[in-house]
Amino acid sequence: MDRLGSFSNDPSDKPPCRGCSSYLMEPYIKCAECGPPPFFLCLQCFTRGFEYKKHQSDHTYEIMTSDFPVLDPSWTAQEEMALLEAVMDCGFGNW
Repeated sequence: MDRLGSFSNDPSDKPPCRGCSSYLMEPYIKCAECGPPPFFLCLQCFTRGFEYKKHQSDHTYEIMTSDFPVLDPSWTAQEEMALLEAVMDCGFGNW
């Protein structure tokens, strides 16, 4: 279940921004043209037009966030992942 880490609320679980090296907080930007490894930017560096080596500010990009519904429109993906993590930690019916 390593995929659960991608929705973690802990910023240290995410890769650092390639512009300023700060921990990424959602939402953040992933360059759709650079990589591997993936090229992530915080919103501040993205809005400043950060460029580095082959990465250019006019590249296409993806907005990375888990603030969207998956199964139920009243729950975000982040909330559903928190529930699944609680079930994994405590067992079904004990969370």
